[in-house]
Amino acid sequence: MPRLVGLALESAGTEVARDFEIESPIGAVITRVAPGSAGEKAGLKPGDLVTTFGESEINDVEDLEARPAPWGVCRRSESAEHRLR
Repeated sequence: MPRLVGLALESAGTEVARDFEIESPIGAVITRVAPGSAGEKAGLKPGDLVTTFGESEINDVEDLEARPAPWGVCRRSESAEHRLR
């Protein structure tokens, strides 16, 4: 779990792509949010799919390492930008 934001993440797989109705598995799925963490304060939840970082597309977990800028997040039928502090 990245210590600064309090999230556990894993790269999206084919099941995630099917759940989000996207053509191919891209992004990183949030699997856990630590209580009181920056991730929780930003409103992130387990099951959210991180798809962008600033202007860059996120392909997997490695793309997110050490990036505290705004992340674009999808939650089943909605998307939003979250700033982690």
